[in-house]
Amino acid sequence: MTVRFWLKFAVSAALVWLVLRGCDLDELARRLFAVDPGAFLLACGLLLVLALPLALRWRFILARLGRPLALRSLVGIVLIGMFFNQLLPSSVGGDGVRVWRTWRAGLGAAEAVNAVLIDRMLGLTALLALAAAGLPFLVGFLPPGVPRAAVPLAILLGVGAIASVLLCASLPAALGRFRVIGFIRRLSVDLRSVLGAPRTVLPAMALSLLIMVVVVGVVLVLARGLGIGVGWRECLAVVPPSLLVMALPISVAGWGVREGAFVAGFGFVGVPATHALALSVLFGVANAVSGSPGGIAWLLGHARVRDVRRFEQIRSEGDPVQRAPTAAKS
Repeated sequence: MTVRFWLKFAVSAALVWLVLRGCDLDELARRLFAVDPGAFLLACGLLLVLALPLALRWRFILARLGRPLALRSLVGIVLIGMFFNQLLPSSVGGDGVRVWRTWRAGLGAAEAVNAVLIDRMLGLTALLALAAAGLPFLVGFLPPGVPRAAVPLAILLGVGAIASVLLCASLPAALGRFRVIGFIRRLSVDLRSVLGAPRTVLPAMALSLLIMVVVVGVVLVLARGLGIGVGWRECLAVVPPSLLVMALPISVAGWGVREGAFVAGFGFVGVPATHALALSVLFGVANAVSGSPGGIAWLLGHARVRDVRRFEQIRSEGDPVQRAPTAAKS
């Protein structure tokens, strides 16, 4: 684990160095410190508020799998996950923390892992849809001679990966004795269950699309705060493919990968490299700031998970302390 972390740290450092080589560092510093404070605070606030729809989506999935948890507890876990996403390798490092927390709440290990993986797959589906929606804009921005197949290929690979998981439910049950195949087969069954329930998948996908649109909007807010003249079309063309690249587990919290993607992508729409790098750095800082409440919650130990079935039992039975006087009177 330690060796992998340092390898990914080295990748992040190397990619950041490569990007910095082509930028004016003095201009970069001026850009960063000249950002509109209101725009930066708005971006941080929007990212922080996303904890609620993220928790709601996760709760829909858990409820479908028969293990609903209290929304308040899930919001706390999501915030902690957002914090660890900034510390652990790749942009999905906090998922391990989410699995651990729900496992401590009483879920089986397989249930906890599957719920988080399905949650991620629904988010990936929305991201792929948004990348496909922005593809016509991106192709229109690309100059002649630049390969146009990279993003469509990435979208197809993402769709193919999700389809492959769905197909694994049809594997012979006898293969389940092999641990890895058995795990994938169960994940496939659970994913089919979620996707086959309209009351689960429709609101969950609506939340996923809302989350991705807000993230694109955050980049737009930061761009306006930096005085970069881009609009929704440019951000829709560049941000979703950049987020796809960031999900690759090759760096720490996406640093370096995101900077390279932003510089290259926004470069196609006429944004200078230094300006695009400043935008990427601010986006990373905004993510770190929005994740800080999760770090505080983790340190204070305020994210204890309660099974909603136990909660409903206590609520239906009533508070024994409050019932005591009634019992005495009778």
